Amino acid sequence: PLGFAMHLAEQESSFDPWAAIPPRFNLGVGLTSAHVAAARGDHICLHWENSAGQRRSISYAEMDELSTRFAAGLAQL
Repeated sequence: PLGFAMHLAEQESSFDPWAAIPPRFNLGVGLTSAHVAAARGDHICLHWENSAGQRRSISYAEMDELSTRFAAGLAQL
């Protein structure tokens, strides 16, 4: 969907691909919290590896908690 929206944006300069996303859209609730609520919080949400080869796997429950903490920090700004 985003690729198509960006294609349209290139065709029409007044087109805003982000206009369709509600301003209060909560990605955390839509993704991580739903998995936690469905008892899949222990499933892997993200596999991460840096350039030094260090790896980390983050579960949906961990991502939910981290995103909640991050959002709370942003709200304090």
